[in-house]
Amino acid sequence: MLASGLRLVRYCILLTLLSLPVSMRAAFSQAADAPPDADVVEITATDYAFRAPSEIASGWNTIRFSNEGEEPHFVLMSRLPEGKTLDDYETEISQPFNEVWMALLEGKVDRQGAFEMLGGVIPEWYPTLTFMGGPGYVAPGREVQATFRLEPGDYVLECYMKTEDGAVHFMEGMLRPMTVTDAASSGAPPKADVRITLSNFEMQVDGALGAGERTFAVHVEENPEAGFGHNVHLARLDDETTSDDIVQWMDWFNTEGARTPAPAEFLGGVHLMPVGSTAYFTADLKPGRYLLVSEYTGHRGVLHEFTVAP
Repeated sequence: MLASGLRLVRYCILLTLLSLPVSMRAAFSQAADAPPDADVVEITATDYAFRAPSEIASGWNTIRFSNEGEEPHFVLMSRLPEGKTLDDYETEISQPFNEVWMALLEGKVDRQGAFEMLGGVIPEWYPTLTFMGGPGYVAPGREVQATFRLEPGDYVLECYMKTEDGAVHFMEGMLRPMTVTDAASSGAPPKADVRITLSNFEMQVDGALGAGERTFAVHVEENPEAGFGHNVHLARLDDETTSDDIVQWMDWFNTEGARTPAPAEFLGGVHLMPVGSTAYFTADLKPGRYLLVSEYTGHRGVLHEFTVAP
């Protein structure tokens, strides 16, 4: 009796589907067959913490980054050298960086003195740290998506933006570990509409920058011999904001730099990566003025301003 009832239900569903227009039948079929988001890593920022998985697979991973805080945030993913832990990173890198910043903020040293002080407190193993990317600056309340190829290892996730009072976010709690395992993900890079190539010292942008959702491929062709390297952040400018305003604000060693509030609405991007790396991010472009800018090398011309027409 039960089997007969189930057959009748299936028959009714089939008749209902056949009565739908072809386009609706196709949409229903695609929705029914669509797998859950594969290789999508959910990371959420609040003021001041990250929610993120403790382990993810290696290979191509798409990060869906949500900023639920009231301040701008980002995620920089750094792969630790063999034998180093989050505790080592916090005590030997984060805290010394903060000591230098506080000395600069309080006027105990000038900018040059801060760089000299930093050179004396950062451990010798710091250059063996590998920056592996991460979603760029994101305005409060926004969600962005970025795709990276990650190698196995122990990682640190951090945000080093600053509060309105100048406190660095990683000292407020935005520092956590994540392990990228040997297991391979089934992810793949997305198809890009726009290609950005970063070199010394130029940002080359190829592709259509019209209205709508656009996927940007970011390729690091060169990184400077000195300093941190190139990255890309996308900002939507208002009528009063200039590219120079953004460059000055992104200067971390400017005592007013990287503080809340930001001078523009940031829509994501791709953080620091090794030479030869390519990563991707997606943004919905609406009519207006925009700036693609490298945080550490924008002042040397690694930026691109453009306008999206109505």
